Amino acid sequence: MSILEPTIVEATTNTVTVVVTNNYDTISVVQPQVQSVVVRDSVIRGPEGPQGPSGPAANAAYAAANLAYDQANNAYAEANLKLNIAGGTVTGSLNVNQDLAVLGNISVNGHLTIGNQTTDTVNVVADFSSNLIPDVTQQFNLGSAEKEWKELHVQTATVNGNLTVTGTTVTQNITPDANVTYSIGSPQNRFKDIYLANSTVYIGDATLSSNGSEVRVTDASGNIISLNASSQTVNTTYLNANVVYTGPIATTFNVFTTTSNDPVTVDSFLSSEYTTVKYIIQAKSIEGVHACELFCMHDGVSTYLTEFATLITSHSLGIFNMVLSSGLVRLNFEPYNPDNNIITIKMVRQAITL
Repeated sequence: MSILEPTIVEATTNTVTVVVTNNYDTISVVQPQVQSVVVRDSVIRGPEGPQGPSGPAANAAYAAANLAYDQANNAYAEANLKLNIAGGTVTGSLNVNQDLAVLGNISVNGHLTIGNQTTDTVNVVADFSSNLIPDVTQQFNLGSAEKEWKELHVQTATVNGNLTVTGTTVTQNITPDANVTYSIGSPQNRFKDIYLANSTVYIGDATLSSNGSEVRVTDASGNIISLNASSQTVNTTYLNANVVYTGPIATTFNVFTTTSNDPVTVDSFLSSEYTTVKYIIQAKSIEGVHACELFCMHDGVSTYLTEFATLITSHSLGIFNMVLSSGLVRLNFEPYNPDNNIITIKMVRQAITL
């Protein structure tokens, strides 16, 4: 928007009135006391006669009017600056020493510095509609040790480096985004303690749980070992099959069922694992119960077996023998079962570890 040249419309002994535009406010400039001066046809005119154009009073009036004209021009220039700002163009520097209120959008092309000391503040009421990205990576902080942000609400957080968390409470599950991929701690850097309720810890296909008085270990087949520290007992009531305890003696419990009348293998182990083993065996069918103990040994070539403490309710349900072949020791059972009845064999093997 531009402004027309200022026009003096009235001059009196006290003021000269100038109109900058038809829509702009008039500017009144105080001048020294002189005789009345008026304007006709855009010409400043003084009084007629001795006080007229050739008199001293007229000259003073002319000088005052010219001064007012210059002041009007200055006002005209200032008004033009204001209107140019409103029009959207400032070609030089702009210093604002007071408050600045902008009703509309602001676009800044170039660097933007807000405040010149830490006591200055920025209050943002509006929402961000774009990313907030630093100028240099891994250079600037969000908050400080002395001035922390209160809460952080995000959907996804990616941390490249160390993450230090203090004084926090987890209010939901912690779940990795991939299965069997990430670890908690390492062999060199381990967590000190883990506090759990009476829930379950899943270790592979096995679980570790507690009911408050004892700890239970359950395998994938449902076999359970219960450890009671107060009574110093190991409860194997829940064992079904193939559970091994490793120590000076490796103990295995197994259950085998057959309806055959032909020899079957009921247990086996590598000759490199054990040399001497002992079995407690119970064979049971509708024809009776056959219980015994077997003491076995091998020397890497031959096997040795003796059966003792044999108890039979009606007749023997079969015989046991041991063979060694290709580094594998097998305990075989030759049933006496012409009617193909179901024979269930339960055994406990105790082996001295090498």
